[in-house]
Amino acid sequence: MAFPHLVVLIDGECPMCRRLARRLMRVDWLHRLSFEDATIAAVRERFAPGLDEQTALTAMHVVAPDGSRRSGFDGFLRISRVVPLLWLPGAIGAIPGFRGLGRLVYRMIAANRTRGRCTDTVCAR
Repeated sequence: MAFPHLVVLIDGECPMCRRLARRLMRVDWLHRLSFEDATIAAVRERFAPGLDEQTALTAMHVVAPDGSRRSGFDGFLRISRVVPLLWLPGAIGAIPGFRGLGRLVYRMIAANRTRGRCTDTVCAR
């Protein structure tokens, strides 16, 4: 069975988002993920036609080869299906009660992140 290559659209102006992308790249030794900056209109149009900037910057968006998209915690679950080291957190996160909790936690973190006001190494609020 061939595993798809997923494109992960992140907020390129968010240090936390860039840090998450770097961490995911480190565990993605099979190179099944690529990361693109959702703040760039041409990138959004290429990988996720119709995705507006405001929606793109509220959560990461994971785009499969067939063009289907998952965002936020559901995007993480999609990533966990192609990155072997993430299979266990993905399996746990897919359990109905945990899925709802995962979505809630993801939304809370995303709503409280910083954009463009700090560096990758120091992110003071």
